[in-house]
Amino acid sequence: MVRTQVQLLILSLLFASPAIAQSSWLHPSDREYQYAIDSAFGRNAVARDNVEALEFIRRLPDGTNSYISVRPPLACANLHAQTQRQERGRAPTADEVKEVCDGQLLVAVRYFSAASDGDRPFAIEHGDQEIKPFRSSYDRAPSIITIIDVSAKSEQVGYAYLDLHFVVPDAAWDDDVRFVTADVNGEQSTLTFNFLSQVENEQKIDDASR
Repeated sequence: MVRTQVQLLILSLLFASPAIAQSSWLHPSDREYQYAIDSAFGRNAVARDNVEALEFIRRLPDGTNSYISVRPPLACANLHAQTQRQERGRAPTADEVKEVCDGQLLVAVRYFSAASDGDRPFAIEHGDQEIKPFRSSYDRAPSIITIIDVSAKSEQVGYAYLDLHFVVPDAAWDDDVRFVTADVNGEQSTLTFNFLSQVENEQKIDDASR
C-alpha cells in the first residue's frame, strides 16, 4: 500500500513538473548564446560563418546604398559581444546578452537621402498582421555624404541616417515576413525575408555548440 502511494506521488510530481523549454531562433539556449559570444572573440572551436549567416541584409530598391539589416537574437548577441570586445576588451556573459537580445529582432535601416526631420516609417507584416516596433531610435545627427544614383548616373549631396528598431515577434516564424519602410524618394519599399533559414541556422548552431 505504502509502495503504491509512493509510486503515485512520483507520477504526480512528474506530470506536474513544467516542460523543459525548447530552444528556437527567437529564444536560443544559453549554450547557443555562449557560442555567439565566442564567435565574436575568435575562439578556435567556433565557426564564425555560422553566426554571421543569421543576419538578413538587403538593399532597398532606390538606386542608393540604403539597406535593411535584420538581426535575430543570436546575431544581436554576436554584435553585442563585438561591441564589448572593442570598448572593454572583455566578453559579456550569456545572461547579459539575453537581457539585450532575447525574444526580439534588432532591425537597422540605413537611409541615404535628403535632409529629413520626421520619423521615417517602418513596420513588419506577417500574414494579415502588422507589427510595429516596441521601441525605435531615429538618427537625429546624420553624416553628410555624396549620394550616387546609379540608375540616373548622377551625384548629389545628401545625408546618411541609421535608424534602429526593436521588434518583438509573436512566434519563432518559419515563413515569409515583409519589412516595409520608405526609400530615398519617400516611396514605400517592401523587402521579404524567409525565416525558415533562421530555423535551419539555429539548429546548426545548436548542434555545433554541443
